[in-house]
Amino acid sequence: MTRRLMLVLIVLFCTGGAGAQAPAPARPVSADFVPPGPVVPLDGPVMNAIDGLRSQSLASHIAFLSSRALEGRGLASPGLEAAAEYVAAQLAFAGVGPARTLPVTPNPAAPYFHPVAVRQISGASCEVRVESRRGLATTIRTFRGGVDAVCPELPPAVLSAPVVYAAYGIRESSPARDDYRDLDVKGTVVLLHAGLPPGPEWQHAELRERYAAEPARRRFAAKVQAAAAGGAAAIIAIEGPAYASTIASGGDAPASVFYTSYEPDDGAGMPVVRLSAAAGEAVLEAAGVGGSALSAQPRTLPGTSVSLTFGGQDRLVDTTFFGVIWLSVFLGAYWVSRSAGHLGWHPAWGLCFLLVPATLISIDRMTVDLTLTALTAGFAYYAREGPSWRLGTVLACAALTRETGVLLLAGYGLYLLSRRLWARAILFAAAGAPLLVWLGFLEKAMRGVHPDTGFPYRTGAPFGICLFMSPPYPGPEILAWILRALDYLVMTGVLLAAFLAVRHVLKRPRTPEGFVAWMFVLMLVPIVTVFNLYDPYTYPRLISPLLVLVALQELPARAWLGLLPLAFLSARAAVQLGTQVVGIWRGFVGG
Repeated sequence: MTRRLMLVLIVLFCTGGAGAQAPAPARPVSADFVPPGPVVPLDGPVMNAIDGLRSQSLASHIAFLSSRALEGRGLASPGLEAAAEYVAAQLAFAGVGPARTLPVTPNPAAPYFHPVAVRQISGASCEVRVESRRGLATTIRTFRGGVDAVCPELPPAVLSAPVVYAAYGIRESSPARDDYRDLDVKGTVVLLHAGLPPGPEWQHAELRERYAAEPARRRFAAKVQAAAAGGAAAIIAIEGPAYASTIASGGDAPASVFYTSYEPDDGAGMPVVRLSAAAGEAVLEAAGVGGSALSAQPRTLPGTSVSLTFGGQDRLVDTTFFGVIWLSVFLGAYWVSRSAGHLGWHPAWGLCFLLVPATLISIDRMTVDLTLTALTAGFAYYAREGPSWRLGTVLACAALTRETGVLLLAGYGLYLLSRRLWARAILFAAAGAPLLVWLGFLEKAMRGVHPDTGFPYRTGAPFGICLFMSPPYPGPEILAWILRALDYLVMTGVLLAAFLAVRHVLKRPRTPEGFVAWMFVLMLVPIVTVFNLYDPYTYPRLISPLLVLVALQELPARAWLGLLPLAFLSARAAVQLGTQVVGIWRGFVGG
């Protein structure tokens, strides 16, 4: 018994002594990273943000960016847009300011997002015209894309240059071969054979991987590099006999619609035009290159030139889209002013459209939510005043703008059915026909390109209300407190807008705007379980049409009550954009 008591006392003494020791200093997170070279000191806010990194916060960022709610973040998708806005918001919260200088703009205080001019090319075509002069005789051969040739995805342009024959266009040390030895290819179009020369020495796996692999970009990479090293402008590659069937089937044809940079892209690579074997033999014969490809030696081709013509319908996408955005601003303000005048208020109330969250955000981010919100204002006006054809046009455009635009068509259809206006309901249902045609076209054109990802959902808490999840904000405590307070205002504004919409649709007489507002309230049911407040632009953008409808419904009696949700959500969006506005102002004044 005494021995057991002594053991207990010894254990208590040891644990008490261990507990009395001073706690070990916290290991900074930066100590876990091994720098590859000399360490450059960073700014204080950046170092504070790095030291504040925690596995839980990193896991939350990764979980959001990789979640199905972002639908894979494909090009031109809402998921990619939401991911970009989320990253920009996190950079702002961490104290990482936008880039100060960029080579594409003189603005020293450029914001996080920068507009890029993009060209849309549709109906791409190409033509290869080879002209050979031998004495007094001139031979012209023309080959067209999709028939004898396959051309790369390039904007409309014409390239004319002399032709140099480079056999297989290979530079290798083992087996030893240099098809560019003593050959000046600067400013020329290099005519060569695709693939590898005959012979067992060229059948090694490494060489086949370099010169005979798929896709074509990998197969021609080494040949393009060798030609570019000599200053060549383009390559015409003669494929094997089996390539004629590939051309006929359209296997390597350019996409029906593709996008490219508006400015010349030096990093886009050298254009490679691929000819069928028959077309290639005709070009070699016209240029005076006799014999087989194995025996023919690289040489210049005096008197032989080629013109590569790349065609297609070119459209400067950003200019058109910017025009749509600013037209939406004008039309939204116009329709709101007309509705205000009809309700007995001064038309100057239409300027309130400039304070709608979708307007503030879309002018900065160029999103389609502004256009849908403007069309919602147009619907509210024409549902009371306008002729049927204008209302139908607005509904058709709304359905084509984005998926939530269908709610206008559905809400107005329910209103007509509640009034037993069967013929009018069928008539306005036809406003959805353009959308069905467009979806059918996309289904046919994009089949197999983008797999269906299904409806985005949140797997962590399927019955949780993400609307009430305000993110932890790093930085000064007062700033974090202000942002959390504004997040609570967003929550309040969303709930108040939903309450006012439901109350209005239950009142009599019922109006078309009330039914449409009710549809947007129903839309909130799945949204509040998917999107949280980590992205401060999500709710203000998505429910801007609801905010406009609620404000117009409450305008005759209690204008201030209808404007409260609008003010709550606009305040959060304005604060988020405030850092960019301040930075741009400092750039202009030289601060």
